[in-house]
This record gives sequence, C-alpha cells and structure tokens, in this order.
Amino acid sequence: METLGLFILKSIVVSGLLTLWYFAALRGRKLHHYNRFFLLTILFASLAIPLLHFNLFSIPRPAAIQLSAVSVSGEATDEHTYNNIVSTDTPSSGFDWPQKAGIGVAAVSLFLLSVLLVRIVKLNRLFAKYPVTRMGRIKLINTDLQAAPFTFLNNLFWNSTIPMDDEIGRRILRHEEAHIAEGHTYDKLFCQILSCIFWFNPFIGPY
Repeated sequence: METLGLFILKSIVVSGLLTLWYFAALRGRKLHHYNRFFLLTILFASLAIPLLHFNLFSIPRPAAIQLSAVSVSGEATDEHTYNNIVSTDTPSSGFDWPQKAGIGVAAVSLFLLSVLLVRIVKLNRLFAKYPVTRMGRIKLINTDLQAAPFTFLNNLFWNSTIPMDDEIGRRILRHEEAHIAEGHTYDKLFCQILSCIFWFNPFIGPY
C-alpha cells in the first residue's frame, strides 16, 4: 500500500508539471495536432514515469547487530521462544487505514466506470430511436437532442433543427467530420477511462 501511495504521489507531480507547461506554453496556439499529441503524452507519462526507478547513489546500511535474549534466571532463551513472547505481548492494530483507503479508492473508480458504461449503453440506444442515414463511412443520426451535434466513433448525431445546406450547417458538418476522421472518440474514451480510475488526480481529464 505504501508503494501504491508513492506511485499516486509521483503520478500527480508528473501530470501536474506537464499540465502546467501545456497551459503556459501551448494552450491557445494553433498547433492542434501537436497539442493533441502532447495531451496524450501527459496521460502516458503520468503512468509510466512513476514506475521508473533512478538510483543516483546509495548509502550503505549499517550491519544489523543481533542480540540474544536472556531470561530472568540468567539462562539464554532461543530466538523462537523470544519471538513468541514479543508477538504475544505486542498489541495488534484492529483497523488498517491504508487498506481501507485503497478499498475506498477502488470502489469510487468502479462506480465511475459503471456510470461511463451506462452512458455508452444509452448512447447506443439512440440508433433505435432516431432514423439513421449513411454518408459514406459516417452514420448520420437525425435527433432532437439539445446536445447535438456530436460524434461517437463513426456516428454523427445531428440536431434536425440545424439545416445542412446553409453556411453555418456546412461548417458544423465539416467540423464534426474532422472529429470522426481523426478518431477523437478514442482519445476521449481513453481520457475518460483514466479519469474514472485516477479520479483523485486533479490533472487527469481537465482538457
């Protein structure tokens, strides 16, 4: 559990530093492909770098000195008897806080993953509710959803109140087609899954 806590701390520090660099030097600039690559790199780096171990120097530990236990009468007792006495007299802790905290973190992660799965299932049910039209490799779903237009994989959920034959409609359509062509759904799914698992890291998933 101590190793897990150290990994979490390192992951937060790494993602925090890289995110700070992104907001300070890259955000707002017209480097869309590079920014996308850098944001994904932040996620991979926050998981990979904490697993690396760097030993710049080592400090030798002093040799352990073993002392034999002596009984009250002056006779030496063996190590096994001494360990039994120590283990009997030493009170054991009845509540393991690190273990309970780890279970709590895992429970929240499972809950968030379940919510994400339910959202995907509800999204797939829209295919049976609204008409679907083929546009090459794109499936166009005409809806009355206020959140539309949006894309999921190669599916384009369109708001039927937005006309496609005017300038604004064509610009929106090209924008959504670019999302499908560049596979942005996979990026978002990857980010959302990591956000569910590492929900305690404030630097994962704010983009």
